[in-house]
Amino acid sequence: MAYGRHRNLSSYQGRSSSEALKKAEKSLASYRNKTVAFIIATIAYTAFLYSSGGAGHYLGGTPDASLSLSAAKGMNSMRAVGRKLQLTTWNIAAINNNPFEYWITYNNEYEDLMKKVENFLEEPGEQDVSVESVFTEEMFADLENQFKEIGWPSVKSYWDEQFKNRKIVSQFMKDPLLGSKRLTSMPDRITNTINVPGLPEPICRPTVINQYDGDLSNLNKWWTEWKQFMFVQK
Repeated sequence: MAYGRHRNLSSYQGRSSSEALKKAEKSLASYRNKTVAFIIATIAYTAFLYSSGGAGHYLGGTPDASLSLSAAKGMNSMRAVGRKLQLTTWNIAAINNNPFEYWITYNNEYEDLMKKVENFLEEPGEQDVSVESVFTEEMFADLENQFKEIGWPSVKSYWDEQFKNRKIVSQFMKDPLLGSKRLTSMPDRITNTINVPGLPEPICRPTVINQYDGDLSNLNKWWTEWKQFMFVQK
């Protein structure tokens, strides 16, 4: 009897393993089919855009002939030596709405503006002033008072010793340590644009890197609005 039960159990385990294997194979085949379908759809859509003149065609832009020629030469060179393009991908998602981080070719004036912003950040020259030339001592003192009112500790030592004398582009915005620790990007991410239940539109922190529609025509107006948003508005 013991042997019989063992044999039946083995037979049952064999059937279970076989059924599990079939289910796994079926699931893998389904996943493979979906992946293939997605790749085919992506290729078809990309081919459609290419044949139609690219996405810029629908925005009124004119494809750059020299860029198209250069790309064609590169692909022909790869084909001549037997190389194959294995994968192409691009980032089509964004976690924020910073217009200076994600943008498209729209018109000449817009593209000129974006290039000027990029050139400034790459080569600020004499405009790479100290941090305290933009965020002044008076503003910092005001910020310290706000901290005291809500019970936060002073950060004056950090301000005096580590930040106020830095060059604002090359030594602050481009500081790799600040970037890797997310000391500026993470606070921006959680306060940039806030969806509030019951409101038709999100609440935006006063800044030029979102859809805030208030008056930010000078630093004083920005500072007043920023303090209101951070310490008063609820």
